[in-house]
Amino acid sequence: MNVVCICLDTFRPDIVGPGKKLSHCLTPNLDDFYAQSVAFEGAYGEGQPTLQIRRAFFTGRRSFPWRYNFDRRGHWHHAPGWHKIPPEQDTLAEVLTAYGYYTGLIADTYHMFKPTMNYTRGFASYEFVRGQERATIGAAGLWRRSRRR
Repeated sequence: MNVVCICLDTFRPDIVGPGKKLSHCLTPNLDDFYAQSVAFEGAYGEGQPTLQIRRAFFTGRRSFPWRYNFDRRGHWHHAPGWHKIPPEQDTLAEVLTAYGYYTGLIADTYHMFKPTMNYTRGFASYEFVRGQERATIGAAGLWRRSRRR
């Protein structure tokens, strides 16, 4: 059995598949994939934005309200909810690996790949793919948004 999980937190259900009313974009591959997949039409993210919902999905633990105060060293954002996956919380990838599944992660969310954040923990392979943001490497070696559009 294969398990493929696609997490698209800014991808509304009314732009892919049979009910796509609001999209002027053609998405035939996603439409075909949708037709062969299980769709959870009443599912809502329990916490926003991207990093918080991914942490909840990876661990099965609620991320909202922000009742945790974890060490945020190595992460630029110090607002509540922007923290690592704590070492004592098992991840979906670790559980799947323990049951013999080969796990992989491909994502365009830069913060998931920071060494202190633990989002890659348990994955046999992972790859960061530069996604929606245009970025350049600054003098300090940090990603920053480009002003080019």
